[in-house]
Amino acid sequence: MRTTDSVASADGTRIVFHTLGDGPPLVIVHGALVTTEAYRPMAELLATSYRVVLIGRRDYAPSGNGPRPSTFIDAPFPTAPCAPWEQPWPTARRD
Repeated sequence: MRTTDSVASADGTRIVFHTLGDGPPLVIVHGALVTTEAYRPMAELLATSYRVVLIGRRDYAPSGNGPRPSTFIDAPFPTAPCAPWEQPWPTARRD
């Protein structure tokens, strides 16, 4: 199964998403420097086992532009570390 659909966000911006495959849901949201097309090959491979929902962010094709340009200040990213780890990411133990 492969479909393309869209929803309107709270401010009316059209947000496009692609759905591929059947199975447990797996949501992919692209990063700041690419569009959904960069993730399509990976989504197609994952679609053999999952229902992949590939969401296009506002201000990136094929989704619409918001009422004002997005900035990194608008992004919901933490500005401080989430946990007091000594390393940037925890590592798995190998016994």
